[in-house]
Amino acid sequence: MDNKTETDIKIYKSQIYEDFVFLNRNRSIKENHVKELVNAIIRDNRLHLNPIKVTISIHKNNVVYSILDGQHRFKAAKILNVPIYFIINENVNEYAIPDDQISKKWTYSDWYNYYMGIGNKSFIELDKLMIEHDFQLTEIFCIIKSFDTTRDGGKKFREGKIEFSEELIEFLDYIRPYYARLKSNHSYLTCKRIFRHNFLSALTQIFRNEREIFYKFMDKLEYRLFDIPDTHVHSGYVGAIQSIALKRKNKGMNQEIK
Repeated sequence: MDNKTETDIKIYKSQIYEDFVFLNRNRSIKENHVKELVNAIIRDNRLHLNPIKVTISIHKNNVVYSILDGQHRFKAAKILNVPIYFIINENVNEYAIPDDQISKKWTYSDWYNYYMGIGNKSFIELDKLMIEHDFQLTEIFCIIKSFDTTRDGGKKFREGKIEFSEELIEFLDYIRPYYARLKSNHSYLTCKRIFRHNFLSALTQIFRNEREIFYKFMDKLEYRLFDIPDTHVHSGYVGAIQSIALKRKNKGMNQEIK
């Protein structure tokens, strides 16, 4: 077992930027973050105190360093033409990239890109659902979390173990034509409230617990769109869904459906 201490780890220095490569399964480069690092390095270059982490391989008789952590620092150093400091991770597994990240916390988009990059089956299925139902990652992730009875949806997402229950698929299939029609007839700004996380969470709650209310609401969704409050409160959306489902407008008044 490798019992190297922090002082045993060798830090290397290089300005041969061509020896380093980015990994497709790593998170995408955020240019604003690179600019911030460039300015920070200009003020006080401390790259030697925070070396990037790489794994080493040989390609066509040339040494190649694949960046596991520190791609933003690397790009900033390259822009400024200053040396990059790095350490070599000799124990690489499929979780090496997220495990080695010591800078900014990974977003769900970062995890999505990572698991798609290594061909995770759950995320391939997730990608198919996103395309088929025309949902953004944050929207469909909110729905998946709402259907997770263990309340560990976020943890399962980060571990690459998403569960797609029959009830979840039934919900997505049912709302797909309604959402497609709204998207084709209205702008996103007009429809944005029905894509809010708290609205989607409220809608899944109604679907699971008050199915008849859900059906009545969906049938009225398009012509009662503007009756949905523009709020961020989950309970407010639940109340609005129930109210719209049970009432209809008649001569300017709301009357309960018998």
